[in-house]
Amino acid sequence: MNGQPQRDGVGQGGVSVVIPTYERVPYLRRCLQALARQTVAPSEVLVVTRDTDTETQRFLQDSARTTSLPLRVLTVREPGGILPFAKGLSAVQSDYVGVTDDDAVPESHWLERIRNTFRCSPPPVGALTGPVLEENPARQVIPPAVLTWYGRFASSLRQVQRYRQPRIVSTFQEGNVAFRREALTPDLCDLRLEGGRILNHGLDIALTLRAHGWFVLYHPHLAVLHTPVRGALGPPTPEDTIGYVRTMMRIIKKHRGWRGVLPYAAYTVLAGQRDAPGILRYLTRRDTRWDCVTATRREVSHHILL
Repeated sequence: MNGQPQRDGVGQGGVSVVIPTYERVPYLRRCLQALARQTVAPSEVLVVTRDTDTETQRFLQDSARTTSLPLRVLTVREPGGILPFAKGLSAVQSDYVGVTDDDAVPESHWLERIRNTFRCSPPPVGALTGPVLEENPARQVIPPAVLTWYGRFASSLRQVQRYRQPRIVSTFQEGNVAFRREALTPDLCDLRLEGGRILNHGLDIALTLRAHGWFVLYHPHLAVLHTPVRGALGPPTPEDTIGYVRTMMRIIKKHRGWRGVLPYAAYTVLAGQRDAPGILRYLTRRDTRWDCVTATRREVSHHILL
């Protein structure tokens, strides 16, 4: 052996990697370095960026001459987070594909565990996800979010103990997910959901997988490190609130119909969450803006009356 990690051929049980990115070369460099240290080498690494992002494209051209990674560069014209995610998935050639953020650092066994877990799991497991660890000394686990019957969609640190063993989950975090290629149907990524600072398209994809008979399996050892995200976005603006409510209303109406829309509308207007605050949140949380509460009410009313 020459000390190089094992690499499965494209389409021969190998694992592709998709990395959406935009003007964050230092983070991307660190992510690619982590992929180069994997115990099982990726069959291909597809980096998807905007066609105007010349800095990233130059960096990848230079990297292709020095790295052992089989890099492919794809570009998109429109801004947003869903389109590069979708374009990367549509271009993969391997049996399995892992998707991670440019500011994430997959642990060294990430690809090996993706490949082995898919090989050992029954075909209904169409996607894998795992813990996202905040990159700080505590390595705090960010658990998967849960969608309740009334539409609240959030993760809770109190849920971490529930994820000590592999289990079927209802969604995933887009920065740490893998798919069987056969589960990648044309309707998997809904480009209509673009807009707002929190896309939640992982929820839509997971629900679409479930509608096609696939499951999402959470594996506690399929981990990536991520830069701390809690509080990084700051308080939402009314425009952020409108984008968030619009996305959630479309997802819930698409997958649950009116039996899901009406409870979500009532919960959001009366109570709400951080990015879609309602009256109760305004009364109990000092950081909640009244113009965001009115934006929540207007956007909910707009979708109810459509």
